[in-house]
Amino acid sequence: IDGLMQPIQQRTRRVWHFNFARSPDDSATLSALWLRQHGAEVHRWQQGNLITVLFDPTASTKLHGGASATFDNSVAATWQPVDISAHAGDSVRVDLSWQALAKPDALGISLQLLDPTGALSAQQDQDAVNGLSPTITWRPGQPISDARAMQIPLAAQPGDYLLQLVVFRRDTGQRLRIANGRDALLIGAVHVETPSP
Repeated sequence: IDGLMQPIQQRTRRVWHFNFARSPDDSATLSALWLRQHGAEVHRWQQGNLITVLFDPTASTKLHGGASATFDNSVAATWQPVDISAHAGDSVRVDLSWQALAKPDALGISLQLLDPTGALSAQQDQDAVNGLSPTITWRPGQPISDARAMQIPLAAQPGDYLLQLVVFRRDTGQRLRIANGRDALLIGAVHVETPSP
């Protein structure tokens, strides 16, 4: 599968994966599994028996330095701050590295895009590594590389958007807090531009 998928990974930043009457989360769907292990799921649509998944297949960036924060002395995140210009419909990607400081509970991770008024414009909720690495499987001190992406809504108006990361307890929905007391971590900015004619 590497021989088939690596040339695709090197040529493009968008791969559409179509699954008819079969889940892309089925480990027997080798091309979808490869994309989940090596890229970032941007968006998923379902219509009847057809499931379509948009992937950014770009290889994960190994983080050296960057910013970091800790959520409730439980898990630490490292990331390269995002500051990009894009258009409605484009995808936004962030490469993260996680590390459990102690045996973590069942936690959820949400990448969120806030519009210029501070309202939620889009979000991508998923376990690390495109759902393949839930926090209950993490070992303290083990680094987890996690490529995340989301699609800017087609209806997004031009303006300055914020990208934030939220970690929450799956059983209660309660958000974990970072050192400054906030329950969301600002990781970047997305400048949505007016589309060209």
